[in-house]
Amino acid sequence: MEIFSMTSATVLAMYMNMVSVNTSSNFAYNAEMQDGKVNAITVCENDGKYLHMQKKDVYTYDTQDRVVAKETFNWDEENMKWVPVQLVNYIYTEQSVEVELSRWNRNEMTYRQPQDRMVYDLIAQNVVGVSQYRWNMELNRYDLASGYVQMQTDFSKLLAQN
Repeated sequence: MEIFSMTSATVLAMYMNMVSVNTSSNFAYNAEMQDGKVNAITVCENDGKYLHMQKKDVYTYDTQDRVVAKETFNWDEENMKWVPVQLVNYIYTEQSVEVELSRWNRNEMTYRQPQDRMVYDLIAQNVVGVSQYRWNMELNRYDLASGYVQMQTDFSKLLAQN
């Protein structure tokens, strides 16, 4: 049994929730769809007269419609282009999900070694162990930063279950 996964349906539900909840906010949201999935979500600031692009999240899926990557870009008004900011990778196994965060290195024009990693392990039915790791540059490895056990009867509020 897979613990849980972020699916294309989850991304679409999050988008629909943002749109319905934020009707009176200063932001506008646009979802780009491809093959029935949300491929990207663009966030624009609404000043009442114009929309100004702010941020864009681009999603990559596997063959099971699970999100395997979410790449975030900020809009560079001066150069009129999207600039990478961070990349979140989701790694699924039978009993766990790993979530890794990498930040963009402007000088090297690539993503850095993931500095943060969260691991969600299924311990028992409705019990998940959550471990947070930080990259130790001196020792060239991940070190455990914190951990706890999450007990819940409904994990659907975390991510979509398979």
